Amino acid sequence: MACGMTDLNDRERVERARRAKLALDEFLGPPIAAIEANYVEKMIAVAATTDPRGPEMQERLGIAIKVVREIRGLIEAHVYDGEIAKAGMIRAERMDTMTDAQKRLLKIGAG
Repeated sequence: MACGMTDLNDRERVERARRAKLALDEFLGPPIAAIEANYVEKMIAVAATTDPRGPEMQERLGIAIKVVREIRGLIEAHVYDGEIAKAGMIRAERMDTMTDAQKRLLKIGAG
């Protein structure tokens, strides 16, 4: 996983995911979307010109769009990692409440 996601226990991963989602929704998501939209608009404008530097400018804008999307994707990966950790915690809690007979049946069904 990216950015040291495995260095934390499940509760820490869930908490980090909560903070990442809050930051993405409240602070980072809107500017990231605006920057990406701006770069896409510029790429469209460059594509419509006959400027001889057009291909070079399109390449640079393409790289910029890729970087913006990668940043958003890394933050979203933390959110997703927290969802996985939370599901694992729920599963572990359910396993703790099962009787030995239920656990044996679960092992047979999984095998």
